[in-house]
Amino acid sequence: MSAVYARIACPCLNERDEDRTFEVIVRFANDDELTLELDYSFDNVYETLAKGIPEGWSPDDTPELVNMVAEDSAKESGFVVYS
Repeated sequence: MSAVYARIACPCLNERDEDRTFEVIVRFANDDELTLELDYSFDNVYETLAKGIPEGWSPDDTPELVNMVAEDSAKESGFVVYS
């Protein structure tokens, strides 16, 4: 199985931006890892991003899957490795 890339989003914490969401592309080892995170509402993503959660992400909200991203696009945009 090969790595998969998923764009995930979470509502913004800042009051002035409350209608916005922040997105990040996360690389998962395989489909099973992504499915596991989806089943548990991305509980571990905040740990994965602990050293660099995008400013404004709310730790009280649940990140959601936006879409899958092709490897080439993920590498061009930059991504976070999930482990």
